[in-house]
Amino acid sequence: MLFPNSPELLEYRYQLLQNYFAFAFHEIPSGILHGMNGATVDEAREGLRALEEYTGISKQLGYLNENIIPSVDQLLKNERFFHPI
Repeated sequence: MLFPNSPELLEYRYQLLQNYFAFAFHEIPSGILHGMNGATVDEAREGLRALEEYTGISKQLGYLNENIIPSVDQLLKNERFFHPI
């Protein structure tokens, strides 16, 4: 049985979020993706919420890389990367 903060479940969510960020940012400097399209400002806000969750899970698992989080935060706040299709 899995509990909400079980290491197995946290690891699974951590990997999902890590894959989300890797896909969303692989087109930079052209833009940030949301699904198969360019992210809108609202979708980038969703990304910021996901980053907060990722940061919390990273801390719980002892994986937090303090150097990466500010970079992702700045990318999600930079409107020049938003190109909704």
